[in-house]
Amino acid sequence: MKKIQILLMVGILSITLMGCQEKREVALNTVEHTLENTENLFENQEMDNNVFVQAQYGRQILSGLDETGNLTNIKDKTVALELEFSNSGSDCEVGSLLFVNGIPQPYRCDGGDDTYIAPVVLKESETKVVSLEFEPITGKKGDQLQVQLMGILQPSFHRTESIPSFGNNHSLAMRGIFSMKGQEDNESPIFYETVRIKELPQSVVASFIREDSNGVETNYLDERLYLSLIQEDNAEKLLNEIVSKDGKIEFQIALYGNLKENYVVSVFLDNEVVNAFGETAYAKVSMTGEQQLYLLDAELESSSIKDFSNLYAIAVPIQNPEKNEIKKTESVSVRIFK
Repeated sequence: MKKIQILLMVGILSITLMGCQEKREVALNTVEHTLENTENLFENQEMDNNVFVQAQYGRQILSGLDETGNLTNIKDKTVALELEFSNSGSDCEVGSLLFVNGIPQPYRCDGGDDTYIAPVVLKESETKVVSLEFEPITGKKGDQLQVQLMGILQPSFHRTESIPSFGNNHSLAMRGIFSMKGQEDNESPIFYETVRIKELPQSVVASFIREDSNGVETNYLDERLYLSLIQEDNAEKLLNEIVSKDGKIEFQIALYGNLKENYVVSVFLDNEVVNAFGETAYAKVSMTGEQQLYLLDAELESSSIKDFSNLYAIAVPIQNPEKNEIKKTESVSVRIFK
């Protein structure tokens, strides 16, 4: 049985984010490690004096995984994992996201109802063990399925009039990549594949280029994917909220980065997957490694959306997941004005 322990430290400090045209007062600073046979997840971890530690927690997979990363606890088509969360910082809330072949996978936590994110509340110095169970909603019997497990901090957080920023809340960390054999034949998902490709504005490109003390330039677009919610194809304007108009919410999901990778993109509203691409919840984007802007048009009916609902998108790499990260847009609030 393979045990994986991951430590995450989340701090708040004031920095200028790469690729942003504005200074953010709250940013994410993480230290993430895979640990083997570590008694104290938080031993010998140091933070700079000007950093306030908002959350300091770890996750360990106790059972359901073998030494090669295969999910093994499968009975009657149900996959089971036992996770242990440990907290050494202030009280916090941690959620888990599952993806099978890039598709968001509902699961049950401790025998509860199916959900995409089950929050686990951790008091200071508290440890909790939870069980996750799921039946893959995609894939065919006998196929090798790719399973990715992701953590999300404070998933229940909502912006309000008095709290105008999400800060570190909803940030992703602690990814695990596993595999399993498909147990039954599922219907193939329908993908939205209408991707508009435009030239990436030079002002955006320039914001990702940094020069070190030796005068050597680095283009951070060469190293990772960047993902944003935008409107009117304006990749230079970062959204803080989206306003409902004529009973609809219209926006674009922008992907950019000089990567060769295939991504599955999904939209989450209040932590639930929604059909933002017509009649489907999933879009597929194939990036070619060129410096371009990939745009997905998305739309939601606002009749069932609450004021200050949380909205974000997640892109999951399915070609080279060991090399490329799962990326999430910054969360934005949906405002309903009547």
